Amino acid sequence: MGNCVRYFIVIVTLASFLVIPGTSFSAGDLKISKAEASHVVAEVHGKKITVHDIREFATNSPAFYAYLELPGGPNKILNDMILRELLYLEGHDMKIPENPEKPKEVYVRKVLNRLFPKEPKFTEDELRRFYDEHPELFSTPKFIRVSVVRVYVKRDGEAKALEKIQQAQELLKAGQAFEDVAARFSEDPLSRDRKGDLGFLPDNEIKPPSLRKLLESMKKGQLSDVQRIDGYFAIFKVTDIRGPVVEPFNKKFVEEKAKDYLKEKAINDIRSRLAKKWGVKYIDPAFAPDTE
Repeated sequence: MGNCVRYFIVIVTLASFLVIPGTSFSAGDLKISKAEASHVVAEVHGKKITVHDIREFATNSPAFYAYLELPGGPNKILNDMILRELLYLEGHDMKIPENPEKPKEVYVRKVLNRLFPKEPKFTEDELRRFYDEHPELFSTPKFIRVSVVRVYVKRDGEAKALEKIQQAQELLKAGQAFEDVAARFSEDPLSRDRKGDLGFLPDNEIKPPSLRKLLESMKKGQLSDVQRIDGYFAIFKVTDIRGPVVEPFNKKFVEEKAKDYLKEKAINDIRSRLAKKWGVKYIDPAFAPDTE
């Protein structure tokens, strides 16, 4: 990881806006209907989580708000919300007292700390073995700078969206600048205002897997064909690529990473155990975790 640290006290994990199939809802859309806002995406022990819940949670949490506009971000927000609900349920089952005058987040952290195993001690040989066995933790990911023209499939049908993205494709084939086409055609406020630029994306964070595979196969300056992803059509352009950089062995640094790795593993194990105990159901398949 190096510059890609993977320890989170509560999991916060980084392609699409928060899109319900058949709608064009995004973080910047204030005209979302009540029916769309009440769309249930998951349940935790019978408690429903809706699109409105995800948006409200992110809006009230500065650390999460940007995820509404990042590839796969809404799914990550949802999964963090699910973990919090599981910890809250488990805490009460364990009879851990809750102070009603303090935020729920304080209680969730208290429960998580109670469930965490003790911090391990490492010998230098163990650290060197860990360094050799986990090279992915000591290098930056490959970064791909991506631009996009994105057209949502709205209620009036797929044909109109396809026609619009094909118009954009024809202009690109005719030599018009990608920036100009994106500013004119893209319906994604974030990328449209940046003339299509999504910035550098770490390849191991690109979702869905089919999009990651596509972008990794492209060369700098290359345009994709029209792609159908979830609730939108898109044309992608790779504008820059930066390869991974491996960091040399440093005992203190490797020890920190080993502890972070085990902490993340512990969180994942806790989540898996609690999900089985309390029950987690993804109502909308678009929000289900990747099985890859």
